[in-house]
Amino acid sequence: MDGVELLGPELWDDVNWLWPFVVQALDECRQSGSGKRYFPDQPVAFTATTQWEGNVLLTVTTSDRSIHRSAVAPSDELYDVVARSGIEFFQELRRLCGPDPASEVEEAALRRWLGDDTHR
Repeated sequence: MDGVELLGPELWDDVNWLWPFVVQALDECRQSGSGKRYFPDQPVAFTATTQWEGNVLLTVTTSDRSIHRSAVAPSDELYDVVARSGIEFFQELRRLCGPDPASEVEEAALRRWLGDDTHR
């Protein structure tokens, strides 16, 4: 976003956890204007906050503040791109690892963002 790499590989150790936490924070932001998740067993916080004129401020910060990255994205574009990419990720995860009820919750949220409540 904005040419800023928010979540580089140095900030996560298990992509199976990364996607659900990002989706949860963004879904909270869609509903209430702000969402935040801390990555498990890591000092990393991902925050999404609705800003002016339909934009979302995304911030990634470590607890010691050694990393503080932020970017602004148009909300319509952000939610569309994350939804499509996330659905693709969860489908591939299901293919590789089998069904996971927790991941199905996040995938359903992504489908709602796209206006598609059906499961494919």
